[in-house]
Amino acid sequence: MGEVLRCEIHDSDDGQLVVVIDDHELSLAEFGRMLVTYAGWGMRIEFVPDDRTQHRPKLEVREPDEQ
Repeated sequence: MGEVLRCEIHDSDDGQLVVVIDDHELSLAEFGRMLVTYAGWGMRIEFVPDDRTQHRPKLEVREPDEQ
C-alpha cells in the first residue's frame, strides 16, 4: 500500500529547486517538511519527462553495484 505524488521539478530564476505538486509550488525546504509526514516509510522516485507523468515507466529492480 502506498501513495503516488505526481510532481514536476524545475529551478527558479535564482537557481533554487522548485517542486510542483497539484499546481502548488514548493521550495526544497517546504517539500522536505511535507516528506516528514512519511517518516519511517520507504520511497521510490521515478524520473520521467514532464509530459509522461501519467504513465509508469518500465520498472527494473536490481541490487546496487558493488564499489
